[in-house]
Amino acid sequence: MLRTHEWTNKTTLRAHHGSQTARPHTPPTKAAPLLLLILLTSLTDCGGDPTPPGPTPIEDCDSVLPYTSLDRSPAFSKDGNTIAFFSFIDSGGATQAGIYLTDTNGSTRQWTKIQALSSNWLIGDTTLVVNTGLVPGFPPLETSITQTNGTNTQTLPLTTRFSIVTAHPNDPSFFYTGPMIDSTYATGIYRYHLQTDSISALFGGETPAVNPADTNELVYRRDGIRLYSFQDSTETLLINDSFARFPVWSSDGTSLIYETAPAQLMHYDIPSHTASLITCNGLGPVTIHPTQDLIVYTGPDSNGQTRLWLTNFDGSLKRQVTQ
Repeated sequence: MLRTHEWTNKTTLRAHHGSQTARPHTPPTKAAPLLLLILLTSLTDCGGDPTPPGPTPIEDCDSVLPYTSLDRSPAFSKDGNTIAFFSFIDSGGATQAGIYLTDTNGSTRQWTKIQALSSNWLIGDTTLVVNTGLVPGFPPLETSITQTNGTNTQTLPLTTRFSIVTAHPNDPSFFYTGPMIDSTYATGIYRYHLQTDSISALFGGETPAVNPADTNELVYRRDGIRLYSFQDSTETLLINDSFARFPVWSSDGTSLIYETAPAQLMHYDIPSHTASLITCNGLGPVTIHPTQDLIVYTGPDSNGQTRLWLTNFDGSLKRQVTQ
């Protein structure tokens, strides 16, 4: 089933380009121990009530059993060969929470010894920017740059509100969610510049993602999914769904993958302005392969434990990655 979303509310939105300030370097520090948290969450039938505002929910979705959160927050490396992800437990069953590395076949499971809640690739395929803290979404979260073996860690002077960062594809910088910038939204979108150790405050919103095919475009969540153009300082409401979150661009910049309630992964085609269901059993944030239409997301296995899954844009492929 397709859901049609109109391009509406195109307004001029001036980002705070002049608010870039130099920040002193912080000496490398060791990340605080991670408090292990096992979340037990119940998901309901995708066609059930109550009906959320915005687009009509997709029908005919299978019910999902309660699940235990183990593997989550995947991130493809820039060459597409490696997936970094967070896990509460290692493959041997030991409690060893932190960032792991695997491939799309799940044939390896390497613990990086980095105790963090999430990660993203910043420079090449060896440098990660990671968030450490107690619970995702609850400040404060400490952000660091480190190697995949956990060495050369540099703690950055950032105040983040969600354990999600999005690296710029062409230069050593990344976008993240931080404190409120103005009264329009409870959180703000920022950009950290590694070379100058400086921060740019942009505008109100959360979970930004830069277009890899056109870095003048940024999507983010604020009362739906919105598109901001750095070129002409305009904002467009793409997806009028207050439950929509965690938008991620396709590699060619023509579509988005996002999550909406309850636990639906959606594909939004920008040229046709239509959304279609990928799976009812998917949780964001997701990661998209840099050259192929492949998605890795979080979903429950037959034992009710969240693992990483591989799918494509129409949902016809579905394969479990981590065990």
